[in-house]
Amino acid sequence: MFVPLTWLGHTVVCAPTVVTALELLAEKDWDIICLDHDFRGPVDDFDALEEITGRTLARRIADGVDRPSLVVVHTANKRGGDAMMKLLLDAGLNARREPLSNVFIVR
Repeated sequence: MFVPLTWLGHTVVCAPTVVTALELLAEKDWDIICLDHDFRGPVDDFDALEEITGRTLARRIADGVDRPSLVVVHTANKRGGDAMMKLLLDAGLNARREPLSNVFIVR
C-alpha cells in the first residue's frame, strides 16, 4: 500500500535550485529530506570552482546540528548517489536510497 506523505500530515516543499535548498535548510528543521545529485542552479553564493550538486546539500546536512529523521537519496547518478550516501551514513544519519518513483510515498 502506498500513502502520499501529505496524507500523513507532512508538507512537501520542492526547492528548484541548490541555493534555494540551502536557504530552506537554514530556515527550519525538516523531518524528511529527499535529495537528487544532479541538481544544479545559480551558484552566486559559492566559489566558482566548487561543483554545486546534491552532494553539496548532503555535506551541509551531514555537517549540520539539526538533523532530519530521514534523508532519502533518489538520484539515478550511481557515482554521485554513492558519494552522498557515504557522506550521510558516515555522519550517522538515517539515510536510504529509493527510486524516484518511491520518493513521495511511504509503504
